[in-house]
Amino acid sequence: MPRCPDCNKFVPIEIEEVNETEGLEVQFCGEEGEAYEITGEVRLVKLCEECGTELEECLAEFQEEFDGDDHERTNECELQDPEETSIEGTDSGGGRYQKRMIGASVNVLVKCSCGWEEEVNITAEEAASYFDSLV
Repeated sequence: MPRCPDCNKFVPIEIEEVNETEGLEVQFCGEEGEAYEITGEVRLVKLCEECGTELEECLAEFQEEFDGDDHERTNECELQDPEETSIEGTDSGGGRYQKRMIGASVNVLVKCSCGWEEEVNITAEEAASYFDSLV
C-alpha cells in the first residue's frame, strides 16, 4: 500500500478510469503493405481509494500488427485517422506468485479511403510495479 500525502496514511489504491489514448496512428506495413499496424499509448493512473489523489502513473504503449486479408489495397488507398470506438480498463493477476497487470483494452475503427473498414481490439498493459510515483 502506498502512502497518500493528502490523507497522511497508507491507503488502498484504485485504478483511474481510462477514457482516451494518445498518439493513435495506423499505417500500412509488411512487404507489400498487405498488413497494417496500430500504435499509440494510454496513461494509466493509480489513485488513493479514500480521497482520489493521483499516486502513481504509467504510460503504456501499444503496437499491434493486423492482416488486412479482406482489404484489396490499390495504389490510391490511404488509411484515415483511426477512430477510437471504446476503451476499458483492465486489472488482472496480483494473486499469490502472480504479477499484477494494469492496462486498457481499446477498440479502434480503422478506415481506408477506398471504403474498407475494420474494427480491431488492442490491449496495452504494464506490471503494477513499473508505475512511477507522483508524490
